[in-house]
Amino acid sequence: MRIGFFEIKAHIPKIFKEKQGNVYILFDKYFKRYKIGYTYGTVVDRCKQIASASGSEYEIVYYFKGWRKNEKYLHRQLEKYKLKGEFYAHDEYVKNMFHCFAHGVLTGADASKNYGVQYV
Repeated sequence: MRIGFFEIKAHIPKIFKEKQGNVYILFDKYFKRYKIGYTYGTVVDRCKQIASASGSEYEIVYYFKGWRKNEKYLHRQLEKYKLKGEFYAHDEYVKNMFHCFAHGVLTGADASKNYGVQYV
């Protein structure tokens, strides 16, 4: 911001500089695995792009508004279920962890509970 001859540099936390997007989990119907990702666009469009590029059929399991750091957190929490890249084992814990994170329940112990949400 410029005031007269002086320029004032405001400190804006990085999280506010980044545009909020969508953190999502998709289910790969062919390989029976989950993909966790992030997109600035719509999750439906991203699902179509991934399906087209891979030749597999994907289904949207869950998504929420968030930042890239939310996606990275999920990747770290689900490390032991990782198959390759952003793909994870077809496991109830993976689905429940994503659901719990989206609703503000961040502990792994709580992720093992099923909150009545219908999954794939």
